[in-house]
Amino acid sequence: AIPDKDHSIFVDIYRLSYSSEVFHELDRYEEYFPNNRSFSLFDREPIVIFINETPMVVNVYLYNREISPGAREIEHWEPKEVK
Repeated sequence: AIPDKDHSIFVDIYRLSYSSEVFHELDRYEEYFPNNRSFSLFDREPIVIFINETPMVVNVYLYNREISPGAREIEHWEPKEVK
């Protein structure tokens, strides 16, 4: 996710059973390295969201690079397969 000017982001929310294996696979998919965050393509951050006015803490992966001037938004993409 990349926040826009008013700090809004649109995300898909999934409820997962917590396990370190789940986060390990998600981190690998998002190229997030907890021990080397500056090298990570994405950074995982807990944020508070509101669903029907009820607050909930979720983890979101935020893009961890500078965005080049003139970069265009990708409206749809096919996710890569995690092996």
